[in-house]
Amino acid sequence: MEILFENRTSSQVPVSIILLDWSVRHSYHILDYLRDQTVARDKYEVIWIEYYAQKALGIEKKIKDSIANGRPAPLNIWVMMEMPRNIYYHKHLMYNIGIIISSGRIITFCDSDAVVKPTFIESIIDSFEREEDIVLHMDEVRNVDKRLYPFSYPSIERIEGKGCINMIGGKPMGFVDKSDPLHIRNYGACMSALRKDIIAIGGADEHIDYLGNICGPYDMTFRLRNYGKKEVWHKGEWLYHIWHPGQYGAGNYKGPHDGRDMSKVALNALISEWIEPLAENPAIRFLRLGKKGNRDGLLSIAIPEQEILEGWRLDIIKKRLFALANFRHYPFTYIKIFPIFLKTFLTQLLSLFEFHIVNNSIFTAGRTLIGKSNETKENRFILIRFLILILKIIRRIYWRIRFIYRYNKAIIENCWHLFYNRLIPDGTRELALFGISDIVKIVLILARQTGIKIVGIYDNVDGLTFEGHKVAHYTNLKDYKDKILISTSINTEERMGRLKRLGIKEENILLP
Repeated sequence: MEILFENRTSSQVPVSIILLDWSVRHSYHILDYLRDQTVARDKYEVIWIEYYAQKALGIEKKIKDSIANGRPAPLNIWVMMEMPRNIYYHKHLMYNIGIIISSGRIITFCDSDAVVKPTFIESIIDSFEREEDIVLHMDEVRNVDKRLYPFSYPSIERIEGKGCINMIGGKPMGFVDKSDPLHIRNYGACMSALRKDIIAIGGADEHIDYLGNICGPYDMTFRLRNYGKKEVWHKGEWLYHIWHPGQYGAGNYKGPHDGRDMSKVALNALISEWIEPLAENPAIRFLRLGKKGNRDGLLSIAIPEQEILEGWRLDIIKKRLFALANFRHYPFTYIKIFPIFLKTFLTQLLSLFEFHIVNNSIFTAGRTLIGKSNETKENRFILIRFLILILKIIRRIYWRIRFIYRYNKAIIENCWHLFYNRLIPDGTRELALFGISDIVKIVLILARQTGIKIVGIYDNVDGLTFEGHKVAHYTNLKDYKDKILISTSINTEERMGRLKRLGIKEENILLP
């Protein structure tokens, strides 16, 4: 590990901004936006952490230009971790390096290719001055217009204009559509919390399931909530993101997630009320226990042992965790599961088309066009509006189809992983199901394939029959001692709570 650049004006500042890179950033424009803030430059520090042994020429140029022009440096600390290229990137390890190095009372983990407004730092400081016991999030506005790439410093108005996909009434969609905040809001964009609180929960969890693209600071958010902190979303400050190649982690390894790119481990932490991480960084543990040590000493023990790093090699984690790849070894099981996937996909697709055709009033617009007078200009204007409407709907349907496909594919992956990488290695012989959904159909097929007995299907009502099984009330599980799978992706937190109130041990409750 090497400190490439350091320029600190004081031993402690109100805010430390931690930015990550694993030799993938296309632009370093955020450093310019962070330099031009409404608060004094000595009130916050900017820390840039590079995972591999690559010195970004773009950052080096910005530092040299700042010195030559007599301006403050765009960052305060530049760290190069020098990890081997065959070891996959782990954002949570980078978070912990940032925590160790930081001197801020507040730590902010921020998307390192975003645009921020001049009031960004001021909004963070003001939020914690009003209320300390919080974990603060800022949502992110996204624009997918490829004409803005390469980055050319567009105005905020331009970013909010053509190509913007998640703004309604001047606010990010997550503030308007509150039906599913866990997925509609961007939990990975920007998170802030007091440094002492982050250390108290053991920092970022370095569990192997957070390796690669499925991870984020929300792991700490959920555990801070369990620690008693209040989750707050800033209502007037957010980030902006512009399209660039690979922006959604295309081609990156993804650990277990819920089908919508929310980590299953993080969700388990939220539901199960964990506070400490599953895999705690030894340097963060040192700080959590109140021991004193200098920065170099802490950094020397922060990188995991070689045997742990060997498990982070991409060729190994794909074999151990990427469950769907094993389908090629079980073609008959795949053939049985595929019709369920196809039926669910087509049903959701049909509902999607019905929604857009009816609710967006295509037919109404068409009737209006036909019913109007024969005046050429008026008809032409209506026709243009009609065509624009159709194009917008087609675009929305396309993105929704992609989501439906990825969601259903992930459900199959998760079920496959559950059986072949957990239940079978653990020697599980029986399994009870709590919930009725298409997940049950997949589980029943995999249970027959693996010889695991399904003892029953349970739900909030009884007397029904589903897939040839009588559905019993979930309270009948009170004395059940083996594994229980919550076999639906809806209201999993509530179902987990019901089972725990029945006295079911947490380790016996599985999520889909």
